[in-house]
Amino acid sequence: MSAIDFPNDPVVGQVHTGGNSQWVWNGTAWETLRITPTGPTGPTGPLGPTGPYGIFSIATETPPASPSLGQAWFNGVTGKVYVYYDDFWVEVGAAPIGATGPTGAIGATGATGLQGLPSNVTGPTGPVGPTGPSVTGPAGPAGTNGKYLAGETYPNPTPEEGDAWFNTINLKTYIYYDGFWVEVAANDAGATGPAGPAVTGPIGPQGPTGPAGAEGQAVTGPTGPQGPLGPTGPSGGPTGPTGPRGSTGPTGPTGPGVTGPTGPTGPVGLALVPFRNLITNGDMRIAQRATLVASISSVNYYTVDRFNHAVSGVGIWTSEQVSDAVDVSRTALKLTCTAPTTSPTSASYTKIEQKLEGFDVQSAKKGTVDALSLTLSFYVKSSLTGTYIAELYDNDNTRSVSAAYSVNVANTWEKKTITFAGDTVGQFDNDANASLIVGLYLGVGSDYSSGTLATSWGTVVNANRAVGQVNLAEVANNNISFTQVQLEVNTVASPFDVRPLGTELQKCMRYFEKSAGNAHAVVTAASSSFPTVYYKVRKRATPILAPTYNAGTGASFIISADGHVQTGNHSTSSLYSFTSSAEL
Repeated sequence: MSAIDFPNDPVVGQVHTGGNSQWVWNGTAWETLRITPTGPTGPTGPLGPTGPYGIFSIATETPPASPSLGQAWFNGVTGKVYVYYDDFWVEVGAAPIGATGPTGAIGATGATGLQGLPSNVTGPTGPVGPTGPSVTGPAGPAGTNGKYLAGETYPNPTPEEGDAWFNTINLKTYIYYDGFWVEVAANDAGATGPAGPAVTGPIGPQGPTGPAGAEGQAVTGPTGPQGPLGPTGPSGGPTGPTGPRGSTGPTGPTGPGVTGPTGPTGPVGLALVPFRNLITNGDMRIAQRATLVASISSVNYYTVDRFNHAVSGVGIWTSEQVSDAVDVSRTALKLTCTAPTTSPTSASYTKIEQKLEGFDVQSAKKGTVDALSLTLSFYVKSSLTGTYIAELYDNDNTRSVSAAYSVNVANTWEKKTITFAGDTVGQFDNDANASLIVGLYLGVGSDYSSGTLATSWGTVVNANRAVGQVNLAEVANNNISFTQVQLEVNTVASPFDVRPLGTELQKCMRYFEKSAGNAHAVVTAASSSFPTVYYKVRKRATPILAPTYNAGTGASFIISADGHVQTGNHSTSSLYSFTSSAEL
């Protein structure tokens, strides 16, 4: 016989199994346990009686008369099943499942427990007996359900939580929940409520073996946890009956729909206010003076209206109005360098600019705590890539701000947008003189580029006005084009403000007007002859008149700004035209 491998350091009551034997540690030595053999299985008991069935009326075209609560009825015509509840036949779906079969017989009695141990040792607990027969307890009282009514509208004006309503118009069913009628699927059974928690009761004391029960379905119960060893008790009695199965809970109401959170507020749409563009003739449509002028080397207005060519020592240029479509524009101002300046002198510069009178820029609220931003936008196309400078110049308070922009691809239209913050220092004069000058530089000397670019409003420092500006006049035939120049009181650039041609022409004529050729005649040589010629548009100020005689001469003109020109002291009959300029 081989040696028994007992555990080291046992505790009192610890059991050790080896082969067909068991030992228990009594605190001093291992004692042998006597194993009692299992007794024979008892005979099978007779079948129990069949339980009663519920009332179920089947295969009738009309519901049974005087039904009782919970009675079921199968409509043999429609094939649907209904249950009588709260004075209504409520449709529940397909035909019911057949009745449950009879309860099975009780399983065999478990084996007899082990023989008890000496008084100082607790014997092991005997095995758990078989599960007793399944006994269905009596049905619990019916829960309180909401009322179930049908109609076009819910009949009760003050519904209660859980009330059901079948809408006879849209054939949909609703449950009143949390102050709302919540739609549920038509004629669908509600979802099964969650199962109750499984609770295992404590193991009772082992009683005597009970008589053999009636034959039933053998059901093995779950194995309980191993308890501490104790004295072997007498044979246990039968396992207590299984508790009644809880009824299925009522179907909960469909949860109310939950609206998701509101998305972030989108950007404010642009208010496309007419005349928002402070620039006149920004799309270069109007050119009263000429469409092409060459050899420009000084400051003056040459081609397209309202754009001054401020040329002072950087290149000699040709200015022309060209047909070059981009976006909504069909015309552009193009400047081409015909005589380069490779090394500009320190005080030299060249730029295209437009001067705005004080009356037209008050909306910017400059010089106040409510000063507003100004956004400059334009299309540019140049043969020379690199950095260019745009500038706003406050002519009333000698303040300025500049911004750099890049031409990235040669000979390609590119749209540029620059936003200048509002300036709380220095109000614009409210008059017809130049208050704000918008400048686009083409080249500068060191006097304008040797400092740090002034990207915030401040007192003018020439060295900070155009730092980083390329020299477009460095090589002959370099060129640049502009169109859709727009300045608006806004923090973003809106689409270009396309105004009617006649309206834009009148705005241009406030500053410059050219009469038709040979449009005016004086047919007398009398010194007292003062014929009157009327302007088409009242001028900004008293203009400079430049007559062109095609016949005769004239000694003098009496000029006013309010709409007319008087001529006089003609020595001979005269035929003439004129230009009238009130540019800023």
